[in-house]
Amino acid sequence: MSKTVAVIGGGPSGLATAKYLIEFGLQPTIFEARSHVGGLWAPREDGIETLQLDPEMKVNATKYTCTFSDFFPSAGADLPMFPTAAEIGQYLQRYADRFLPKERIRLCTLVTNVSRSGLKDNLWKVTFSRRDCHSETTENFTYLVIATGVWSGPYIPAIPNLANFNGNVFHSSQYVGKELFTTHSQRKIVVVGGTLSGVEIATDIALRACSLPETERGQIKIIHVFPKPPWILPKMIGFNNPEDILAPRVLPLDLFLYNVEGRTKIDTAQGPEDIFTITNTMMPVFLGDQGDIHPALKVDEYWSKGKPAVGISDSYTHFVRSGVIEPKIGRLSEVLDDNKTLRFSPVGENVNSWDMTDVDTIYLATGYSPWKSLGRLFNKELLQEFGKPDGVENSKPDVLISRLYKQTLHRAFNNSGGFVGMRTRAFYATIEMQARWLAGLMAGKYQWPTEEDFTDVLKGTSWLIKCGKVREGILQGTGGGDYLDYLTQIGTTMGTDLFRLTKATPLPLKNFIPAYIPSINGDIGEDAKETLIAFEKELEESTAPKNVSIFVFTSLQGRWKISRKLDSRLAGFPSGIFTGWAEFRPRLPTFQSKDSQAQPSLEPKTYSLGGAVTEYLYVEEGELLTESGLRLKGKRKYIYQLEEETGKITVWFVKINGETVDYFFHALDFTKMPDQLGTPGVDGHGGWKASASHLCEKDMYLPAYRFIFKGPKMENFWIRYKVDGPNKDYVSEAHYSRE
Repeated sequence: MSKTVAVIGGGPSGLATAKYLIEFGLQPTIFEARSHVGGLWAPREDGIETLQLDPEMKVNATKYTCTFSDFFPSAGADLPMFPTAAEIGQYLQRYADRFLPKERIRLCTLVTNVSRSGLKDNLWKVTFSRRDCHSETTENFTYLVIATGVWSGPYIPAIPNLANFNGNVFHSSQYVGKELFTTHSQRKIVVVGGTLSGVEIATDIALRACSLPETERGQIKIIHVFPKPPWILPKMIGFNNPEDILAPRVLPLDLFLYNVEGRTKIDTAQGPEDIFTITNTMMPVFLGDQGDIHPALKVDEYWSKGKPAVGISDSYTHFVRSGVIEPKIGRLSEVLDDNKTLRFSPVGENVNSWDMTDVDTIYLATGYSPWKSLGRLFNKELLQEFGKPDGVENSKPDVLISRLYKQTLHRAFNNSGGFVGMRTRAFYATIEMQARWLAGLMAGKYQWPTEEDFTDVLKGTSWLIKCGKVREGILQGTGGGDYLDYLTQIGTTMGTDLFRLTKATPLPLKNFIPAYIPSINGDIGEDAKETLIAFEKELEESTAPKNVSIFVFTSLQGRWKISRKLDSRLAGFPSGIFTGWAEFRPRLPTFQSKDSQAQPSLEPKTYSLGGAVTEYLYVEEGELLTESGLRLKGKRKYIYQLEEETGKITVWFVKINGETVDYFFHALDFTKMPDQLGTPGVDGHGGWKASASHLCEKDMYLPAYRFIFKGPKMENFWIRYKVDGPNKDYVSEAHYSRE
């Protein structure tokens, strides 16, 4: 008799599981309530109870991490480096079309209950209803896979009197940036929660606030409150360049972070605390001391002993440095009886609670929960075995995850089912390996855990470590473990070294992506080969102009001290020293131009959550002290814009209103070295350099740039203009340093 498997959920976890079940000779049926596969990533539609993503939202990992090992269509040419939610959804639809027969997927089908049949063979009884039919149907299956993930609904902690708060309260899943500031009721905004969503939303609000007219900008206050300082990782990271320590190599974060070499400390750690300390000690090497930006962001000795909190943003720290975002450490504990005062309890070494008043809007970036879906599927007794307290509708996902063997299997399933994707950070590689392992268990290829294994997991982290199961204890005690460590454990369980091919690459940076995962047969498929060719080219281009210019552009944000030396060779044009300040003010894109030389279109590019800052209004003010002793006040404005697709930085003149683009000035070319003119800044040794040119009527402008980095941070840069012509003849060089 063939073995049938009910797979509840048609997102990445369900699709990958069904694909491997077929490869192992089983017969899966996917049940998906939506009209498309993709789960969270599917197109939005009415009538869906669980979470749906904004289709324009940008993901914070590259296409190389957000795809499976065996499917990378068109060698990735169809996907931008950082895809949108809609593009991930389209990828998953194509994955299903390639690997899964249509009869294996039941769309618009909501599972309403799962239980044991009670028959001799004790099959799984799955009750479901189709959207076009009000009656329910029941079918029996040999095995069960729950692939509904942890994101089925928002997790909102119990905060006394929050329901009576006289402002607006939203969960991060309800955030719609473009609706901000449409009324005057949003002037003091609090974002609660310091990891991915909290950092992204605080950053998005800040960018939108900075894009308001100057008269409104100063009225907005953004407070970001978190229970521990988060490490703010950039999407693009700079790292050591042995050829020039002042000009870092640059890669997307996930193409650098998952290096399979040099992991001795993590691989030999003896408990979760060791992992936390190692991670928190490693972070400043790549990020510098965040305490230099703001005291609330400093991960000191006290915080380094605990689990790291992580956010991802290229611009968050710049907004904090400039005062647009105010970070604070605390935990929202209650809304006082006046229904308008928020009380925050002390956290860490702080001893006093503190209050906040006059808040208009609260965004709760407090995470997500699997219980909305699981509560519909299982009876109360089974839910309690999974860790959900009776009567608590909105429990944390951790209580279930900590009860799962390798975050996949629960004793209550009696070796006839499991979870796939039940991780707070379900990377595609971990999803795929969970799916392969579970399918292999059901096919009899691997051995199910023993009763002792399940019992030890339920006894907790300390017990696991005490009885010698250190890696399992670390997995449980860290809430999911290190990404690569988890893959190592799953691979070992299946008797496979998942990093064998990564280690064998001749490239100096041995960074893991799913395409390096060997197939069931131990080889590499054609899609994976094409993926690796494209990926390894990316690694080789860590000093390519596109990566460098994007990294430089994001580093410009904020305020700088400026000192400019001006040497004029025409009478009537003064020479001297200009000193003052300059600021690269981020704002939403206000225009676009496919051809830099053409008049720009005032129809701006769309922007959504997770997107990069691509436009600055450059403003400088100061005083010129001429050689003759005159003091002249001066100011100027430009617009700097980044074309994400190409990495090109363009500079534009501004109209007399000081805000709107006028016409093209120049584009930075990182492939062309500036001329040597004997100026100390641009002509100096080291750093990234760029040049440009622009003919303004009869005068030729030759801009030149030099950018100096200290570790991951840009410390100084120079902009030089050489202008030759009948109307102007001068050389000016400005030195910029952080205020």
